[in-house]
Amino acid sequence: MKFNLITKLFLPLSVFTFMVSSCGEDEEPLHTDPEPTLEVQRQETTQSISNGDSKTWRISNAVLTNDSGTFDISENFNVKDDEFIFKADQT
Repeated sequence: MKFNLITKLFLPLSVFTFMVSSCGEDEEPLHTDPEPTLEVQRQETTQSISNGDSKTWRISNAVLTNDSGTFDISENFNVKDDEFIFKADQT
């Protein structure tokens, strides 16, 4: 009777353990996106606007538009002192 009880408990537990351990992750290969990554697009854009040289761009006109209206913020100190430097990597 004791042997029968152990068999009734051990067999289902063994089958359950085997099923859980065999249900691992699928081994499908990772699909890579054929679209260029954002970093590649940034490099292409920087190369395009800089022609390989370093260029400094400054904001000459800035307008903020929202539901309340349109505001010219060109003379704000935090707009006037902004600079954007584009330099293409030579790598």
